[in-house]
Amino acid sequence: MTDQTETSGPQSSGTKRTRPMSIRSKMSSVLRGRYVPTWVFRVVDGGRYLAGLLNRYPLADRADSMSCKPLFIVGAGRSGTTLLRSMLVAGGQVAVPPESQVIGLAARRYVSLQFLGWRELSRLIVALFEGQRNFQLWKTNLHPAHRIVVNLQPAERSLARVIDEVFQCYVSQQFSRASLWGDKSPINAFHLPRILATFPEARYLHLLRDGRDAISSMVARGRDIRRATDRWVASVEQVLDLQSELAPSQFLEVRYEHLVSEPQKALGRICGFLDVQYTSRMLDFWKLPTTVEYEHYEHHRNLSKPVFTDSIGKWTKRLTQGQQEYVLSKTSRLLKQFAYIV
Repeated sequence: MTDQTETSGPQSSGTKRTRPMSIRSKMSSVLRGRYVPTWVFRVVDGGRYLAGLLNRYPLADRADSMSCKPLFIVGAGRSGTTLLRSMLVAGGQVAVPPESQVIGLAARRYVSLQFLGWRELSRLIVALFEGQRNFQLWKTNLHPAHRIVVNLQPAERSLARVIDEVFQCYVSQQFSRASLWGDKSPINAFHLPRILATFPEARYLHLLRDGRDAISSMVARGRDIRRATDRWVASVEQVLDLQSELAPSQFLEVRYEHLVSEPQKALGRICGFLDVQYTSRMLDFWKLPTTVEYEHYEHHRNLSKPVFTDSIGKWTKRLTQGQQEYVLSKTSRLLKQFAYIV
């Protein structure tokens, strides 16, 4: 910010010549509220930054302050997590919006931008959800969340509480009978340590699919075979690391192949894990307005049909012999561990 200046007499050229403000003029402007020296802004900004360092807002919150123990559906991309979301929300007791891909980003921003102060920081986190590409599919107004989080008392402030308020808005406006909310974003597999630190009592549902099928589906969408393979391996390994940190009551693994071949049994097991009631409406997901992704994305078009098993083993037709050999060379250890191969 440069110092303000004063004009100096009439000029024959039609332009105004300026000269630096005198000390007396500066003081007069300060008193009238018209002039603020640059150093004042630097001191204020430095003070806010220091306050942010000294008063760190926590990631997690007290368990009794949360609306529920949330659910995180985790798994590699193209493993059927969107299908599982559609089935669960069709029952009306679990509210899982179309994937936000935001929670990992929100955790990073929350940790690095604490110098902003609570009001700006909390509003920024809510705004991240509003700015993500699938937010229009939520059909939710987050104004109530903005209003609540900026007015939280110091003892109530945490990242978990802000996210909880966001999802409570979604629940109240879309699934008023739901007893818990959840998040489904494959990218979460790469942010699990921070998610766990934020929601230590959450439940995690891992949907596992034969890596060859998941990878071949990524390739069919245009992803390079090497990147697709690396991503599947890394996702599964991250989830295994998470499982080792959790109590058995917090983690459930379900196979995609079981979900589509015996959906009633698989969903019954999942509902028992979540303490919700299984309902046959979950198998009618494709008829219900809660399934919205296929209307917007071509790669989700199969959600407009009843569940089927045709995608099991599709890798044999999608991948060339060379691609099959490459995938097997990189995934055989995990495929053996999960008994997909012997």
